Amino acid sequence: MDILELLFETMEEVLELPAEEMREDPEIDLIENGLIDSLSSVMLLTEMEKKVGYRLDIKKMGPADFTTPVTLAQAIERQK
Repeated sequence: MDILELLFETMEEVLELPAEEMREDPEIDLIENGLIDSLSSVMLLTEMEKKVGYRLDIKKMGPADFTTPVTLAQAIERQK
């Protein structure tokens, strides 16, 4: 399974965001639409670490990485 798909599933589990809606608009602005904040981003990354099997260093990520599901998936992939 690819990182973006794992992210959609995890966003649904952790943040209760409908995965199907995220799949339809993977470029939705998560911050601007109030779908993610600092606490939920940490919770999301913690769960993603379990699923991808490697540690995610939030210090290597910037605010732009959390803008959309696509940018977040790319930031996670870069840390592989």
